[in-house]
Amino acid sequence: MTEMIANSVNLESSSQHEATILNFSPKLTIKNMVKEGHYHSEAGLRHLIFHCETNGFKKCIRRVGRRVLIDLRSFYSYIDEQTNV
Repeated sequence: MTEMIANSVNLESSSQHEATILNFSPKLTIKNMVKEGHYHSEAGLRHLIFHCETNGFKKCIRRVGRRVLIDLRSFYSYIDEQTNV
């Protein structure tokens, strides 16, 4: 009986883990965004980040201490919104 309970707990935790993995979106630094070809220049990204309150780019940014990370899923969503304007 305890094995059945243990197995059901493992199934619940694994399904929660799978849901977390499906919702995962990579977050990159400014340098990595340019290095991997997601954006053309660091200066352009820094401009978007500096003016994030007025241009709507704030939803793409995650700040961890002084480090600024850019959520890729939000970034491409932002780009799509800007091109559909």
